[in-house]
Amino acid sequence: MIPWHILYALNRSRVKREILEFLAFYPNKIFTLSEIAKYTNNYLSTVHGALHGLKGHYKNDLALISLGLVEMIQCNNRIKGYRITGFGIRVIKTIATSYRRKFSLYNI
Repeated sequence: MIPWHILYALNRSRVKREILEFLAFYPNKIFTLSEIAKYTNNYLSTVHGALHGLKGHYKNDLALISLGLVEMIQCNNRIKGYRITGFGIRVIKTIATSYRRKFSLYNI
C-alpha cells in the first residue's frame, strides 16, 4: 500500500512523475541534475524543485528526495548524482499496474 501523501505528490506534479518514470528505466544508473532535465525535457530549476523542494512552488516535504523515492549521491566534491530507490521502484510499479487510469505512467 502506498501512503496517501506520496500519491498526492505524484498526482499533483507531472514533472515528479516524469522524473520518477525516467529514473525507473535506469534503476542502477546515476544521473546529474542537468541530465535529468535534458532527458525529461524540463527546466533545470523545475527538476531541482521536484527533487529538493522549492519555496513557493514545490513543498519540501513532498519533494522526491524527502519522500524517499529518489536518493542523492555525492559523486565528487561538487557533483551530485541522483537515482531511484528501491521504494521508488516499488511505488512506480504499483502505480503503473494499479492506478493506470489515474496516472499516465509507462508499463515497467
